[in-house]
Amino acid sequence: MRHAWIGLFLLSTILLAGGCLFVVDDNDFIPGVDTDLYTQCDPGILCGDADVCADVDVGDDVGIIAQGGLCTNECLDDLDCPINGLCLDFGVPYCYLPCFDDFDCPVLTACFDVIDNTGFDVSACLPTQ
Repeated sequence: MRHAWIGLFLLSTILLAGGCLFVVDDNDFIPGVDTDLYTQCDPGILCGDADVCADVDVGDDVGIIAQGGLCTNECLDDLDCPINGLCLDFGVPYCYLPCFDDFDCPVLTACFDVIDNTGFDVSACLPTQ
């Protein structure tokens, strides 16, 4: 009976801890964990490491593709943006996190294809709420 309890304890420990363990080296950046930068926010709220909670409203010829608050910084070009961010101007130039797909984006943001300030197609994490 004692071995059954030990086995049950070990199994439950593995199952509970399995979803919580990840390895991060000193050069990794995890949006929303290391900083508020590039995470969704409520406009007007302070964002910690980011300059502002920007009210983002991005549309195309069909309608609005992304809308909501995003913790970010104002910028003049990509060099102003931390973590290899993109400086995109949808009315006001702000920094956005580049992405390949939605898995690259913080919670409540998604990866959208947009056109950058020079006319090139890029993908960036934009707020979804």
